[in-house]
Parts: sequence; C-alpha cells; structure tokens
Amino acid sequence: MMSLSDTEISLLQDAEGNHCSSFPTVLLQVMWRAAKLVRPEQLPVGSNPDPGSLREQVSLLLCEAELFDAHAWATTLQPLSPASDLSPRMHVASAHRIAVCIYLSRLLLSLDPDTRLSNNLETLVSEAICHMANIRPCDALFTATTWPAFIAGAETDNLQNRAWIAQRFAELWEVEPWGTVRGALDVLRDIWLDRDGAMAYGQNQRRESLHDSNWIARLRQRGVDWLII
Repeated sequence: MMSLSDTEISLLQDAEGNHCSSFPTVLLQVMWRAAKLVRPEQLPVGSNPDPGSLREQVSLLLCEAELFDAHAWATTLQPLSPASDLSPRMHVASAHRIAVCIYLSRLLLSLDPDTRLSNNLETLVSEAICHMANIRPCDALFTATTWPAFIAGAETDNLQNRAWIAQRFAELWEVEPWGTVRGALDVLRDIWLDRDGAMAYGQNQRRESLHDSNWIARLRQRGVDWLII
C-alpha cells in the first residue's frame, strides 16, 4: 500500500499551526491508511485481501488513534501557532481523535458486524461534543470542529446530541457560509431519517447491525464521502 511522501507529510505538518481545520497530521495519516485499506479501487489489480487481515490492520490503526496524546501534540505545536491557544487546540485535537476512533470503529463493524469494540460509540459521541462545546463561535478554531461534528452526528442516535450537532452546523454556517457546511447537515438529516425509519419498521433489530454500521459505505454510494476523508 502506498504511503504519504515526506513532502506531503511536511506540508501537512506546516499547516497544523495555522490551517482552519487544525487536523493533527498523525491522525490524518491514520485516516488515509484506513481509507486505502477498504477502498477496492485503491488496491492492486487482481488482489483479494483476506478479510481477517483487513480487520487486524484496521484494529491496529484504531489502537494507534486511541493512543494519540492531544496534550503532547498541542504543547509541541504551541511555539508554531500564531496565537496562545494551547487549551483550544487540546480540545480540537481531542475531538478529532475521538472522531477518528468512531470512524475506524465503524470500518471494523462494516467488515465484521460482530466485532466487540472497546468503547461505546454513543459515549464517544458525548465525549466529542464535550470537547467541541469548549470552542465557541467567536474562537479562531471554531471551524476546526466541522469534521468531528459531522462524524459525531453520523454516529449518534441520541436526540439531544443530534440537536446539538444541528445547532453547531447552524453556527458554523453563520461563521463560514460554505455550501459544504449546509450540505453536511442535509446529509446528516438524511442519515437520521433513514435510520429512524428502519428502526421504526423493525428492519434494524440491533444497534450494531450492518445497516447501522455501514453509514460510511452508504455515504460513498451517495457520492458524499468527501465529507469523511
């Protein structure tokens, strides 16, 4: 599998301190490697990877994301940052770490719905929201919460969490009126509607069923996987 070049990694690291996303490079690398693993079009012609091997590799990436130290990352970045923003960057990095863990957990469940996860995903959603709630619309890093907010929204079934995510995207639109911001909320509402409808009609008997765990693949089918990676 191809890896990011030294030049690409260097450019990502240079952007960590002043780019609006403030996405830690090490987590971006984890996401990139995971996406390459599960995208058939990225595999060598004629290859047929063993499902067990795929699960193991994604599990290792999940462990790598779980071990990411947001405090250490923010502390190292502080001398390169244009502002004194250690605490906000810690919260942003923590929200990204949790979102990556949710994403990778869902990849595992799409490969094997019977996978036993080490963390409850709804609990992770609540933790991500707690971190994002520390970043206000007036803060310079507010728009850096867009991606974690989308992942948390795609995952949650909790009505209060959904309401918080919807409000966050409304605030993001006020700060940054880009079509992708409004489009992301529309996609989330479609996900919620589909999931609630399936549950109401008894098509989804358990929380970790394939229908529920495969929202990443469903987003790709809709042509909006750019919202993920």
